[in-house]
Amino acid sequence: MIVVRDYRDSDLERIMEIEEHSFFEPYDRGTFLHLSRNSSFLVAEIEERVEGYIIYASNGGRGVIVSLAISSEMRRRGIGGLLLNKTIDDLKGMSRIEL
Repeated sequence: MIVVRDYRDSDLERIMEIEEHSFFEPYDRGTFLHLSRNSSFLVAEIEERVEGYIIYASNGGRGVIVSLAISSEMRRRGIGGLLLNKTIDDLKGMSRIEL
């Protein structure tokens, strides 16, 4: 079962692993700490292990998806779609959502 919840500081090590395996130029630890305090940050867990995340914000009537990544071993299982749907629900009322 996939559980979507708010980010916790204890998730950072796993988030960094996912980030480093997902992007050619991954965000560093400081960027994630800044984003965790200034944006909405959700994680997806399977059996209490973080397997994906999404970071988003709203500004002036528009939503912005800052980052989305899923662990390589858990891709194509609907985790990204679940995180996107939750984000879209949270950003309802925005004039547009950008990626």
